[in-house]
Amino acid sequence: MQKQESQGRKDTLLIRVAGLCVSLPLTDKQMVSFCQGYLVSPDETPDIVLQVTEQQLQAEHECSGVKDRHALFLACLYRNLCAVLPKYDAFMLHAAVVMVDGVAYAFSAKSGTGKSTHMRLWRRALGPRVIPINGDKPILRFQNGTLYAYGTPWAGKEHFQSNSHAPLNGLCFLDRGTNNRIRTLEKTEALRRTMHQIYRMPDAQMMKKQLVLIDRMLNCCALWHMQCDISEQAALLAYETMRETRDVAESV
Repeated sequence: MQKQESQGRKDTLLIRVAGLCVSLPLTDKQMVSFCQGYLVSPDETPDIVLQVTEQQLQAEHECSGVKDRHALFLACLYRNLCAVLPKYDAFMLHAAVVMVDGVAYAFSAKSGTGKSTHMRLWRRALGPRVIPINGDKPILRFQNGTLYAYGTPWAGKEHFQSNSHAPLNGLCFLDRGTNNRIRTLEKTEALRRTMHQIYRMPDAQMMKKQLVLIDRMLNCCALWHMQCDISEQAALLAYETMRETRDVAESV
């Protein structure tokens, strides 16, 4: 993929996410703080150059009701990043991802279901072996036939994230329940659930490319559905079940 020249580097920040060098507008000191842990040398050539227009900010405000300009700016930046990710065999999944012993596990659910709570339970049950990759908006990217989960600065209210990545071993969709139960999930049901947790591309070609990537993900990852409470037993059941799954390398 041909790299792009960044214009006005004094007014930009360069970060690395999902193995890609991304140029962001340097609007204020909050941007520097937000990107800590992802900043790279200003001498690098970006793969992606992002900008945000006033029209996008206004549309985001009208859609979300958010008034804070910095928050609106960050939301628009991530939308614009997600819109080009399929060019690089990558896409954003609304999920929480943890890494245990070098392997990533993803949990996706409707907002408010408890993804972040489940992440906390894994950390409580398994201790320092658990590293949060991203608590809300990880990037998934295929490289050399393997699907990796990457951390990003965009990580929800709790900001559970780290600049780390690992091969994705399994994807589990969560629902609240009074008893802890986990079952394998058919690809058709997993696809239906996944479609509610992705960025809807405004460009038809990018959407088509993203759908191909999602199909590859569903073919190479173990798929699960779990009903669970907010106990350490739920986290242990999820981990013990998901770690037994097949190899993370894509079968071609």
